Order: sequence, then structure tokens, then C-alpha cells
Amino acid sequence: MTSRINYDEIAKSQELDLEIQNLISNPQGLQLKKIVMLNSDIPLFCDLSTEKARPLIPKEYRQGIFSPLHNMSHPGIRATTKLIRSRFVWPSTGKYCSTWSKYWIPRKKAK
Repeated sequence: MTSRINYDEIAKSQELDLEIQNLISNPQGLQLKKIVMLNSDIPLFCDLSTEKARPLIPKEYRQGIFSPLHNMSHPGIRATTKLIRSRFVWPSTGKYCSTWSKYWIPRKKAK
């Protein structure tokens, strides 16, 4: 699942994403540093404020990160948000996860 993440593409996108560039300029409590992830050759910005390096994810990759993690077991909103926040970082993670979880939960119940 997470091994399919193309960290090289994310690193390139970090350089072009204005929201990410603003966060890099004003990290708001994050400890951002460029590091090289496994299966990658290009360093990308990660938050090192927790014991695990969490990559800073540009907007265009967030759905691709959210869906496989949420679809593993279809956890609730809080569990999904906690899972995403433990592995990745982006602005308004909680709001994003809440919105997308609310979208997917009714679809799961309809099956």
C-alpha cells in the first residue's frame, strides 16, 4: 500500500505547490527538513516533530494517500484521521479526512 507511493513525484510536486511552499516558509510548529525516503532518490520535505518522519503531501496526492488507508478496513472518521496524521502531513488534515470519510461511509453502508 504505502510502498506504491511515488516519493520522487511528490518531491517534485512539493517544489511547485504554493500551499506547500507557504507551509515550508511558515512551518507552524512543524519541524520540516528534506530527507530521502525509501524507494526514492530525491529528497522531499518531511515533518520530524514526531518519532516518525512524515512526508509533506501536496494537494494532488492527498486522495491517493487517503483512499488506500481508509479502504483497508473502512475505519471511522477519528480512526482515519489518526492513521493519516501518524504517517503524513498536510494543512487541515483533520478537515480533509472528515470530509472524505463522510463521503465514503454512506457508500460503504450501501453495499
